[in-house]
Amino acid sequence: MNVHRDPDMGLEIWTEQTPEWQIERRYRGSKPVFVAQTPPNVYPPASMTVLSFAGLSVPAGKFEVIAAQALGTGLVQFGVDERARAGIIRERKRYGNLSGYEINFPAMVHGTDSDVKVFIGRAEGRGPVLLQLYTLAGKMPHLKEAIRRSWTNIDYWSDDVQR
Repeated sequence: MNVHRDPDMGLEIWTEQTPEWQIERRYRGSKPVFVAQTPPNVYPPASMTVLSFAGLSVPAGKFEVIAAQALGTGLVQFGVDERARAGIIRERKRYGNLSGYEINFPAMVHGTDSDVKVFIGRAEGRGPVLLQLYTLAGKMPHLKEAIRRSWTNIDYWSDDVQR
């Protein structure tokens, strides 16, 4: 696994090393977004994004409401119609130190039928982290181990904290 420490995001993000996923940084407004994609010769193709809200303080009692709103916004952004949104189940999940909620759903991504996984979680006293991954429809099970290895190791990090 490759370990990427991003001080602006306040995160340590793990990605596959064999084959090595392609990494880039994009911005949503002024907020950095970590993007990792499978190399062109890997099947199934997949794309993962990580977005940190490190500076956002969310009281524990309000996180569920904020998570539901964020996941609902994600469904709208992926073009999932209202009727389909009603049938999507929000599950409690834990990945490493992040505890939160996950949804899995089909969507059209860049003109291709896809499976999408979206998780929003946080550790106590830390800002939320949004994880998204999509791949071809029906192929999410092929990425189960890559998701486990990456998402269970994503953690908060900063230059002033020694591990």
